[in-house]
Amino acid sequence: MQSSLTTYEETTSDSSDSSSQLRLLRSRGGRISKIPSGLCVLSNGLPYYYVEVTGDNGSQFGIPAYGDEAIRLHNEAILMEELGVMINA
Repeated sequence: MQSSLTTYEETTSDSSDSSSQLRLLRSRGGRISKIPSGLCVLSNGLPYYYVEVTGDNGSQFGIPAYGDEAIRLHNEAILMEELGVMINA
């Protein structure tokens, strides 16, 4: 079976930010496989967050975000989890 996820570049080239990348990967058959419960704050005070998405062929994609984008990605991922979008491996 051909995976609906190909390479990270092909999958995310039309996405402008990390939240859009997460939605795009999910719409192409990916599932959230790792989601930290909270934001990290780097030593320079910048918020950091990431989500790991696994494709139906087992390929893993890390989606990092910094600053305001990290806050948006965190909120999007937590909302997906609360709505039951997350599927555990």
